[in-house]
Amino acid sequence: MISIMKEMIFEKFLGDTREYEEELIFPKELCMEFIQECRLHKVAILGIEGYLFLPDKCVKPVIDEVADFSDLSSLGRKQYVDESVYSAEEFLKHMLKNGVSDGYSFVLD
Repeated sequence: MISIMKEMIFEKFLGDTREYEEELIFPKELCMEFIQECRLHKVAILGIEGYLFLPDKCVKPVIDEVADFSDLSSLGRKQYVDESVYSAEEFLKHMLKNGVSDGYSFVLD
């Protein structure tokens, strides 16, 4: 069930993303909406990585803009989802004000 929800969330935004290796990179303008979809469908966020958008649709990872929420996975499912989504929102709010990334990838659980 969770994997179906993850696929549904990713598919909703598919036309607006860029790819890097096997990662889907979401433009920063869509990231809060993406996080809200995760909350709505009760999907936890394990991590976030920032990327710069370069000419010719290339992307470059920003190694200083990475968040890892995997330590929350030991919580009960509801608390895990709630805490990971909240943490993702807080990280992204900070990055949107202070970061340099043009987009972010998400690892869902």
